[in-house]
Amino acid sequence: FPSHDKSTTVCDKHGTRMQIMNFGIGSFVKSREYCQACENEKSEAANKAHKELMQRQEKERIERVISGDFGNIPPRFRAATLSDFGGARYNKDSQIYITGKCGTGKTHLAVALMKKFALDAIRKREHPSAKFFNFQKIAIAVKSSFGSLETESMQQIVSECQNVDFAIIDDICTARPTATEIDALYLITNHRYENYLPTVYTTNLSIKEIASIYGHSIVTGK
Repeated sequence: FPSHDKSTTVCDKHGTRMQIMNFGIGSFVKSREYCQACENEKSEAANKAHKELMQRQEKERIERVISGDFGNIPPRFRAATLSDFGGARYNKDSQIYITGKCGTGKTHLAVALMKKFALDAIRKREHPSAKFFNFQKIAIAVKSSFGSLETESMQQIVSECQNVDFAIIDDICTARPTATEIDALYLITNHRYENYLPTVYTTNLSIKEIASIYGHSIVTGK
């Protein structure tokens, strides 16, 4: 362990006696003179610089979230805010289905909810993941994964949708899905429900239609 002794040298800046730090063992002992006041100032400066860096990074994260430039959000919906919808809210484990005809603002609201989630996380000094997924693209990727060694497997595609902290599964609109599409959606919805992961689903189908076409478990999470 290092030992400390007083030095006869005086710090030019503070006018106080320097200290000597001895460290090492036996004949390998080395010494270093230092001023405790200078060391304290260096530590304070480093802490201040770190705090300023954290503040800059937080500001940049907030600006990025507000601009919508994160989580694979399509450019058309990046300006979405909850104020556009009278302050809609979500719970930490919400499984929200936004239904309605095309052009009624379903995706806009979903993105606004994801941005609110991200801003809340920044204020809590948390770093969760959030991502926008288009279900039609998921379905195409899953189909393409069969019989190909050059694409992601169905498990890899579904896993990304399952494990992100906040997900939007947009555009569940196929009235005649394949068995594989039904399986993929079930694996996503059930996993997220069981693990309390907030999710927003958008669809132009009614909840009754989704239950009839994709299965009751898709909308109940059971």
